[in-house]
Amino acid sequence: MHAWTFGRILTGLRAFSFERCRLKWIAPILAVFWLGGSALTAAPIPITEDLPTTTAVRIAKADPDECYFSLGGNIPFLAPPCFFSVPKVNQSYPWGTTLDASGQHIIIGTAANPHCLAQGAFGITFPYETESWACEFGSSPYAFLIPGLDLLGDFRPGRILAYDKTTHAVTDLTPKDPSLPFGVTSEILITRGLRFATTIGNLTMIGGPTLTGNVQLFFYRADTLAYLGTASLPGYNSIRRATIVNGELYLAMGKTSGGEVLRWTGSLSAAPCGSCNSFEVVGEFDGLVAFIALHEDRLFASTWPAFDGTSVAKVFMSRPLSGTPLTGSDSQGWTEVWRASDYDPDPLLAATYAGGAMASFDGYLFFGTMHLPDLGLGLFLGVHGSPTTNEDMLATLYSTMRPTVMFRGKNFGTPQQEIDLAYGSKTLPVFIPQGEFGQWIPLPNNMPAGKKAPLFGYSGYSNPYNHYTWTMRVWDNRLWIGTLDTLYSFEQGSAAALKLLAEQPDVDPQMVQEVSDQVRDFFALQSLLRGGDLYYMTDGDAPAIPESISGIGNYTNWGVRNLLELDGDLVSAMANPSNLLGNPLDLLPEGGWELIRHQRRPNNTSLGSDVSVPLTGGVEANFCSIGRAGYTYVRSSPNFLVPYEQDINMFIEGITGQPPATEPGFAQPPAFSFVDSTAEWRDSCAQPERAEVCLPIDPSALNPELRQLQFNDGEYEWVALESAVNGSQLCGEVTANYLGLFASFARDCDVDDNGQVDRNDVSAITARRNQSALPSDPFDVDGDGMITTLDMRVCTLKCTNARCVP
Repeated sequence: MHAWTFGRILTGLRAFSFERCRLKWIAPILAVFWLGGSALTAAPIPITEDLPTTTAVRIAKADPDECYFSLGGNIPFLAPPCFFSVPKVNQSYPWGTTLDASGQHIIIGTAANPHCLAQGAFGITFPYETESWACEFGSSPYAFLIPGLDLLGDFRPGRILAYDKTTHAVTDLTPKDPSLPFGVTSEILITRGLRFATTIGNLTMIGGPTLTGNVQLFFYRADTLAYLGTASLPGYNSIRRATIVNGELYLAMGKTSGGEVLRWTGSLSAAPCGSCNSFEVVGEFDGLVAFIALHEDRLFASTWPAFDGTSVAKVFMSRPLSGTPLTGSDSQGWTEVWRASDYDPDPLLAATYAGGAMASFDGYLFFGTMHLPDLGLGLFLGVHGSPTTNEDMLATLYSTMRPTVMFRGKNFGTPQQEIDLAYGSKTLPVFIPQGEFGQWIPLPNNMPAGKKAPLFGYSGYSNPYNHYTWTMRVWDNRLWIGTLDTLYSFEQGSAAALKLLAEQPDVDPQMVQEVSDQVRDFFALQSLLRGGDLYYMTDGDAPAIPESISGIGNYTNWGVRNLLELDGDLVSAMANPSNLLGNPLDLLPEGGWELIRHQRRPNNTSLGSDVSVPLTGGVEANFCSIGRAGYTYVRSSPNFLVPYEQDINMFIEGITGQPPATEPGFAQPPAFSFVDSTAEWRDSCAQPERAEVCLPIDPSALNPELRQLQFNDGEYEWVALESAVNGSQLCGEVTANYLGLFASFARDCDVDDNGQVDRNDVSAITARRNQSALPSDPFDVDGDGMITTLDMRVCTLKCTNARCVP
């Protein structure tokens, strides 16, 4: 079974990337000698992936910082160059990013091996290794630093770094103390990672949670990058995002129970900057505050639940700011505007949702969700116990999976408040306890009547492996969305789990091999979807379009952790925990965090009326009017959509779907063309037909018509456009507010859809002779509006077998 997704459609339109593999002849050489150094950060490296609207270069990358021999067989504090070992890259996430005062430097706060630390926190502490990463837990040579805490064996202190946009040098700003392990101060040594970074005025603050349960902040002058000191925030265990409104800095904080929004009330002074650490509580909530954004002159904050089934994620809004900052008197005045149970009908699984990234765009507040993989399964097993049959286990495994969901809202706090489901599912699997175990039943979501169908696609932006809407940013008049995509981690983790299973006594090796082959084939079908996704929306009423669904040139990049703007360009800060991929000579992608700088492609669609844009491959886009210049492009590919049998269970229909059907009497299109434009063409023309798309066609095609893939009432479908043949092109009028996927569908006379044209098809057409036909009627083969003997004669000539026998 493979999951058909809209992301798969768009993947097929990309040029296939060169799948790099390990060269046999180089392996023994690298086993003897490894030349370390800083080559990964020496100069920008062009991204080879063909991005549709930007060109990109990798401007900075984590360097290897250890040498790895084997699980538990490593020498602590051994750094490259590595001999008889593998260079290891521990610094995985650019967890916090900001610019300095002048915009000369990107300040990066990193986190090391966060995937191992997260697994340890959930009780997974057995050492294991994949081809891309290792989690050593208690077998790590660094476990001695914190005796008895196996879950922290992979901990390494994060780093505070500064990337210089001119020289491309990466400078380590981390406070140092050579007398302590790793050569950093005790404050850094106990900080789990630098999750948060911001700059206000001439102060840059960066920080994160500590191993001891507090939040640690580090202060720097934003002009000279001089270190000003540190401060601990007791009582808080999380700090994630911040926003600056009217010169006021607001922070999203978490506590052991609940969360708060803080407003910075400090000031800059010389080191040690005691006045830097001054905050006022301006919002109090029943959950950890994760993301915060300004919309409609109010602050909005999303929260995380306790993840124990007792609470749900929510979104709150403040009072109108009206130019005045929030104060302590506002701390209890925030209004709840949404909660996860407003959408998910399963009470237990609704408690697994967490607040994701938020942004105000085109009159709407867009907000996503975060889902810890397997959290739903773990909570379910704790409440209902384990299923007793393989069928129930499979149903439970898939039914507890919830990809990220996106909502949009406007007019909050008024009678006209409106919240729409942008990406999600009309129905979701809900567990009904009954009998020996119970059953999963698909039920409608809890959205109001008329709002249950998602507007633009399925959950996960139509990719079920997108579990986290990680970041959002408005750039180039577009809303950019970065996700955490778990496909590669599932692929690697599954292989590691099966390897461990094979090593257990009394396990049938043939059975393990058969399962391993099935798992390998399953992931091979989806290999081009590996890597975090970057989407953009050109309009609040148009779907998100992928800029990349494969890690922006590195399929081992798990996700886009942060987005920021540098001199008018977009920078994607990529998270990559593949700590064993540290060798630039083995022709595999490299692990560790990286920064990717995007520049707009030059405009090819200018202002004016009746704008025609010729594209590659004989495709053409024509616009009634262009209100803002931009870039129009096409991605074409052969038809790669093949319907599949849903051979696992019915319950994943809420997150995936079959390819849209081609009705009887029409042939599968030979090719697809994905067309989109960053120009503003939607609101500049009064007539309904605001654009026209033309595709090249086969002159022998029977009465072809142009169709556009649309998402209507929760399903993808091919919608016929008003179209006509114009020379060697088939042109169709676009009335939707987006372009997207187009294909030319020609009639094939197979009206009974049995895979061949025979006398049964001809007889069926004859039976409707002299009847009028609606557009797209497969019986009207010549498209003249009537079903006639001419249609019958045309199809007789198209019969598959001699004398039209079935």
